[in-house]
Amino acid sequence: MPITYELGLRVQALESLIRSGSNIDPEAAQNAALETVMQATRAANNGQPEAANALAQLSSASANLGIGAMPQDAQSSLLLDVLQQLSAASMGRTSNFSNGDTRTPSESRDMWSSVPSANLDSSSQIDAAFEEDISETKLNLSVPGFRESSGKVFLPPTMRHAEKRLREDNLFNPGVLPVHGYEPFLEAGTRFGYGPESNAFKSQRIAAIQAVSVTGALRLAASFLARFPAPAGNRSVYIPSPSVEEDVTALREGGLEVKHYRFLDQKNGGSDWESLKEDLQHAPARSVVLLHVSGSTPSGVELTAPQWRMLTTLLKGRQLIPLVVMAFQGLASGDTGRDAQPLRFMVHEGLPVVLVQSFDAVGCRAWLWSNLQMMGLYADSPAILSIAAQNTDDRDRINSQLRHLARTMYYHPPLWGAQLAHMVLTDPKLYPAW
Repeated sequence: MPITYELGLRVQALESLIRSGSNIDPEAAQNAALETVMQATRAANNGQPEAANALAQLSSASANLGIGAMPQDAQSSLLLDVLQQLSAASMGRTSNFSNGDTRTPSESRDMWSSVPSANLDSSSQIDAAFEEDISETKLNLSVPGFRESSGKVFLPPTMRHAEKRLREDNLFNPGVLPVHGYEPFLEAGTRFGYGPESNAFKSQRIAAIQAVSVTGALRLAASFLARFPAPAGNRSVYIPSPSVEEDVTALREGGLEVKHYRFLDQKNGGSDWESLKEDLQHAPARSVVLLHVSGSTPSGVELTAPQWRMLTTLLKGRQLIPLVVMAFQGLASGDTGRDAQPLRFMVHEGLPVVLVQSFDAVGCRAWLWSNLQMMGLYADSPAILSIAAQNTDDRDRINSQLRHLARTMYYHPPLWGAQLAHMVLTDPKLYPAW
């Protein structure tokens, strides 16, 4: 056995002995010290200066079994003092015992030197520039959220009231959520999105899991869609051009091959409908198609009701999987039900819809923006990923896979924002006011 490896084992024994605190046994300390002295002597004789230095200290204290009689503080001090030197000696020649390869200390220290710097997305670059700017009148336009004239994020009166009730009535339960999230929020959120009259909702066929923000939900959806329905192979996701960078990254990192379909007509600012149809007509069966319902980001382009119906027919005929993002339900037309109609129509027609809902900015507005009512839950950013299954057996299997995938990313989602959203969506007085 190589000297440095054996010395490393003795160093670990010493460290365990030190960390045992008041339970340290004098005889064990004595034996560990003497064994380490022996290995340090062998290392010193082989040209390890750190071992020679540590040996001088440890040998002196260990002479005539003196370390066993030392006070505990003195023992710990001595052992900690030599530990660093012995560790350096034991790392002097790191061996790969399976194949005999060796690496120098400098090579070990340079292990991570080849890691490249990641390119920051545009929002992160703006955030960094904002933090570095010393101006007293700066404003970060990359941070989501409607703002008051003071620059603070606008929180509607209904949400302020909901927060006050949660605190004052002791309704907030700070317990740890299960990996699938806050059940009442999942029920209220899916009812809000799919509609209370939806057959999928009424028959409890919707698999759902709470996620962290739209991006987190997209990443979770991509991980699921890269595996199912089997056989997945190299599944593609077609996304509108243009799309925001974080969507592209989340889908690609989740295991999908990202492709684009033409969406924005650069000449008139509307949808490039004919090009969109042409691109999706050539998409292979079971490809995923990313669609924005109720506010398309970043183009702002909205399809008309007849176009949504024709698109639904196209998706169904080509056996494509709609991945629907609905982040602004109610803020596109001012009516939450009207904004969700494209989603509800696709579900009604039996398409295998995968839905990502965000509750950051869902809300309602009149024709004047001064009458805006939204949730403003940007700090908590509760989201829901759901799939409308054909039966409860499919729902249960999908739920099990979503929970399995989520568990590899986090232990439990946050509760505060989910409980606030649930209160607003279900309270008989608060909901109409909102």
